[in-house]
Amino acid sequence: MEKLTIAEAKRINDTMVSEAHLKLHAANVAACMGAMAAHFGEDREHWEAVGYEKFPEEHLLHTEKELLREGVPAEDVRAILSHGYGHRNEVEPKSKMEKSLYTVDELSGIIQAAARMRPNGIADMDIKSFMKKFKSKGFAAK
Repeated sequence: MEKLTIAEAKRINDTMVSEAHLKLHAANVAACMGAMAAHFGEDREHWEAVGYEKFPEEHLLHTEKELLREGVPAEDVRAILSHGYGHRNEVEPKSKMEKSLYTVDELSGIIQAAARMRPNGIADMDIKSFMKKFKSKGFAAK
């Protein structure tokens, strides 16, 4: 494959991830990556595809080998690995895509957690409400 597509990323992800909240997280990260791609004038579908991941319980320990086996280009695998920089590996984010993924992975999880605590989810959440939760040291500590 020339580059990872969203359809292929979803297929690979669905073979390895069965928990609904992890599938939701992957979809949220992919959506955030699409927005980042639009911001930088990059290929939205490609960036969204890189937002998906496998093996959430053993986060990034098997990713490189498995994705390369699936035919995912080495450049895309490196981008995926880079979001574990400093806590799972030493693959430093360097490109705009890698830096974006590193940033939105954790941020989308915090936004998802805040949305779960609201009756209407994210639909009517404003930035003030989110920032109040974000500043709380105990919120989404895991």
